[in-house]
Amino acid sequence: MNNKDLLKAILAGGTAEDEALDFIYNTAIYRDGAKKIYTTFDNIKLKTWLDIFHDTIIQLVKSIRMGKYQGDSPVLVYFMGIYRNKCREALRQTTGLRATLEIPARDIADLQSPLDLILSDGLKELLRQIIQRLDGKCQELLTLWSERYSMKEITQQMKLSNERIAITYNARCKKKLVKLIAEDAQIKKALTDYRWI
Repeated sequence: MNNKDLLKAILAGGTAEDEALDFIYNTAIYRDGAKKIYTTFDNIKLKTWLDIFHDTIIQLVKSIRMGKYQGDSPVLVYFMGIYRNKCREALRQTTGLRATLEIPARDIADLQSPLDLILSDGLKELLRQIIQRLDGKCQELLTLWSERYSMKEITQQMKLSNERIAITYNARCKKKLVKLIAEDAQIKKALTDYRWI
């Protein structure tokens, strides 16, 4: 199932929705990605990775039905973002501590984004090559966005004067990225094979 089919099926409800949810539940890239993200959080004892996986599926359906998610990014990326946030929430419940992005600069290079955790090395390299064709601001913004930074955080990181500028840059950069992907047969085929488009 591709992104459009998943959205359409979940919005339709009934048997179509059940088939879409079965697809998400039984597709290895969703399950394996969730397991990899779960292992990056130490000390989550109240919930297993599968409990959080189920909660994430429920949240995804709610977000689609309420119109919060309308397919502007791949379902898989959106799903993994929800999953990561649910892991952070479980960590806070377990330890009473807040999982933050306050990391010493020397350790930042070792971090993995949600995309890094779920993509194959070959596909990651193709995406990096496409992103490197963009100008520096777009490269920085899309990297922050792929790491699930909020527009407010992106505004601060890039030292932009306000959040509205970050939102505008984000839209322009995504349009440029989509255009580059459409023009590159190799990455378009790879993304189609991975059911991202």
